[in-house]
Amino acid sequence: MGCFKSVIHDHLAGKHTIGVYPLLPDETCWFLLADFNKKTWQEDSVVFLETCVEMGISAALERSRSGNGGHI
Repeated sequence: MGCFKSVIHDHLAGKHTIGVYPLLPDETCWFLLADFNKKTWQEDSVVFLETCVEMGISAALERSRSGNGGHI
């Protein structure tokens, strides 16, 4: 567990980039990340978040390190 914590810490500190592929054995998924980077990323993110609200799906927006995009 200690090694896992250091990997997470280094990711959050910007030392490493890590990813997760959350597929279950039946190829379903309980969480997903959407990446928005183009000029319209802010508007696209709002529409995506509104759609999540309408569908009763929990979602949160995180701004990219560059400041020029976002992740939901």
